[in-house]
Amino acid sequence: LNEINRYSYNIPEQQIIHSDPIDIFSLSGIELYVFNNDTTYLNRKNENLINTAVRGELINDLGALAGWKASGRFYFQGYKAGNLLLQGHLYKKFTTRKGPAKFTLGGLVRNERPRYWMNHFASNNFKWEHNFSFENETSVRTNFDQPGRSFRLSAGVSLLGNYVYFDSLALPAQTTNPFLVLSASVNKEFCLWNFRFRNYLSVQQSGNQDVLPLPFLSFRNSTYFDHNFYFPWTKGNLYVHLGFDLYIHTLYYASAYMPATAMFYQQAERMIGNYPYLDVFLNMKVKRTRIFLKYEHVTSGFMGYDFFTVLHYPMNQRVFKVGFSWTFYD
Repeated sequence: LNEINRYSYNIPEQQIIHSDPIDIFSLSGIELYVFNNDTTYLNRKNENLINTAVRGELINDLGALAGWKASGRFYFQGYKAGNLLLQGHLYKKFTTRKGPAKFTLGGLVRNERPRYWMNHFASNNFKWEHNFSFENETSVRTNFDQPGRSFRLSAGVSLLGNYVYFDSLALPAQTTNPFLVLSASVNKEFCLWNFRFRNYLSVQQSGNQDVLPLPFLSFRNSTYFDHNFYFPWTKGNLYVHLGFDLYIHTLYYASAYMPATAMFYQQAERMIGNYPYLDVFLNMKVKRTRIFLKYEHVTSGFMGYDFFTVLHYPMNQRVFKVGFSWTFYD
């Protein structure tokens, strides 16, 4: 594996300003000059980086019900020299009364140099030069899937070291203290006649909320009525999909956004969360014609106005949307 990457940016501190008069006005013996100021950057940073790596993959199916897979990648030349990534998983399939089920256990070991722009960057508003240590991560994750019951359970633990992040000044920083990240999630769909209830619950815990803040609980639900109406006198069908989507998470110090770098950074100014987002929708299909009606953010105003997902960036307020699609024959 061989990579060739080119990085370019201007160095604002070294600049030449050309000030040439474009007009001269005389008024009561006083001459007024109008200048055209042109700024030229003297130094432009161009850097070509070549990275070379070896990688491999091993796969072994132990019959139809079990198997494992392992892969690795190691960079031995270039900016990424020393980067190591090892990952793999094993699985076991089961047969149940509700159909097949699958258990998966996977792991990952990563030791990588931070991205180029985390070490070197310059613009009109930000400039930094760093030589951060290699980031490292060791994680283990397990999944249990049973499609026949519309059920999925996941859990994982990760140990992060030398984690690089953007601090409260929107500048890259690195923590030298390793910390754990724990997570678990469950997906489950319930059916009652033509009503469906899709639920997703996630639990997360970061060992360093100042560096990697996470909401403790996140919940998402989609509830809808799903039916195909048949009209004998026209021999036509009307497919109807009527329901709502709900999303909510607990309070935490969600990231702030820096437009100058297009990056998210840490903040301790305001906690965000505990606000339910509710969308109501109606989808209809007649032959090749599809129509959808959607009322987004129904809770806007009724549940207060604290509907933020990023600091100082509120979600859109209540809005009604209509869509129409008609597919023609080829």
